[in-house]
Amino acid sequence: MATKIFGETVPAILEVATIVEPLESYFKLTDHDDEIYLATALSAKADVIITGNKKHFPFDEYKGVKILSPREFLDLRV
Repeated sequence: MATKIFGETVPAILEVATIVEPLESYFKLTDHDDEIYLATALSAKADVIITGNKKHFPFDEYKGVKILSPREFLDLRV
């Protein structure tokens, strides 16, 4: 059952997904492992990163990419 769901879900995601290569940069984040998310967001020209670890990002916005908690994001939609 899980294999069937996976087999149906991945192609559906790929139909609407945009594949991007992250920029190679160093942002001096407190958790170096989070740098890939910011690099990818910048490459994709994303508007927002939604994270439960806002404390790892020392800024509220970086080059037009807003850093929001899930609650902050949901509050925008209300």
